[in-house]
Amino acid sequence: MLERQKLEIELTTVLSIIRQLLATRERKQFSKVDLNPSQFHLLHHFLAQPNRSWTVTELSLAMEMNQSGLTKILSVMLEKDLLTVTRGDNDKRLKKYEITTTGRDTVLTIGKALMPDISNMFQQLSDHEIRSTSKNLKKLLNWLDNQRDDIKL
Repeated sequence: MLERQKLEIELTTVLSIIRQLLATRERKQFSKVDLNPSQFHLLHHFLAQPNRSWTVTELSLAMEMNQSGLTKILSVMLEKDLLTVTRGDNDKRLKKYEITTTGRDTVLTIGKALMPDISNMFQQLSDHEIRSTSKNLKKLLNWLDNQRDDIKL
C-alpha cells in the first residue's frame, strides 16, 4: 500500500470516529433543549438563507434526508411556529417552507447555549490551528457536496 493511501485511510478513520463521537455528544447536548439535532440542523439550514423558501424536495436533496422523515420534522416545526408554509399560486399542492422569527430566535438561543461545550471542545487548539483545520475541512466539505453521486467502488 502506498504511503498516500495509508494517510487517506488514517484520515478517513479519524473522521469516522469524530463523526460518531460528535453524534453522541450532540445527543447529550440536545437532551437539554427543546429540539432534537435533526430539527436544529434543519432550522440552521433555513437560517443560512433566511429569506429563501424551500420545498420538501429541495430540502430533502440539500439535507440528504428522505422526504417522509423530513415531512415529520417539518410538521413538528410548524406546530412550534418555527416555520411557516405557503401554497403555490398556480399549484396548490406545492408547499414552500420558510423560517419564522421564532425559528430564528430558537436557533440563536440554542446556539448560544451550546457555545460553552463547543468552546471546551476546541480549547486545546490555537486560533491558527482552528483556522487551518477549518480551511482544510471546508475543502473536503465542498468536494463532498459537489460529488454527492460520484462514488467509486
